[in-house]
Amino acid sequence: MTYKNILVAVSNNDEDNILLKKAYEMAKIYNASLTAIHIDDGLSHLYPGVYSHFSEEMFDGLKNASDRRLFERLKGFAGIKLRVEQGTMPETLIRLVQKEGFDLLICGHHHTFINRLMPAYRGLINKSAADLLIIPLSDE
Repeated sequence: MTYKNILVAVSNNDEDNILLKKAYEMAKIYNASLTAIHIDDGLSHLYPGVYSHFSEEMFDGLKNASDRRLFERLKGFAGIKLRVEQGTMPETLIRLVQKEGFDLLICGHHHTFINRLMPAYRGLINKSAADLLIIPLSDE
């Protein structure tokens, strides 16, 4: 299968680097577009939508340290787009996959007791029109 439009869900923590590196490599292999999505009420009212390039003006305008960390993390991935959305998981991801035509959705997974009982991606499995790549993340 060839992918043309890849979406990677990030949560604005250090483990995002694992997801972003794998997604970036896959996008290069398939010559696909790559979009990172962050669902967060704190940012969505300031920066809704898609951003193709990270301008220094936008970066300098961010006052919140977590906002700056998110944008700084993505600056190392040429051509990546960022989409910041307000909503709930997994409904927002399902809606975007359908609306924007993403053909691969990449998410992370922690092997914790709660996630074994109720994984965050459980709602995606039966409803997503895109292929899913679930990447295990360290719990250390």
